[in-house]
Amino acid sequence: MTSRELSEEVRRRIAAASRHDEKDPDCEPPSRVKDAVRPEPVDPQALLEQIRRRHEKLGPIDLSYETFRELRDEGRR
Repeated sequence: MTSRELSEEVRRRIAAASRHDEKDPDCEPPSRVKDAVRPEPVDPQALLEQIRRRHEKLGPIDLSYETFRELRDEGRR
């Protein structure tokens, strides 16, 4: 990406952000992109609960943490 591909408004906002963060304007967009796509830690219990709620229509599914770990480990063999 080059600054020529960005609108004047975006360039002004990048310049303002780089002044605020005391960064080189050329480093600001890649830094923002990295921050936007940085993986967030996953809470396994919350993930299991989300899966349970999403798949309630399928009937009873044993998605206990222990079963989840067993299935995960099976896939690694």
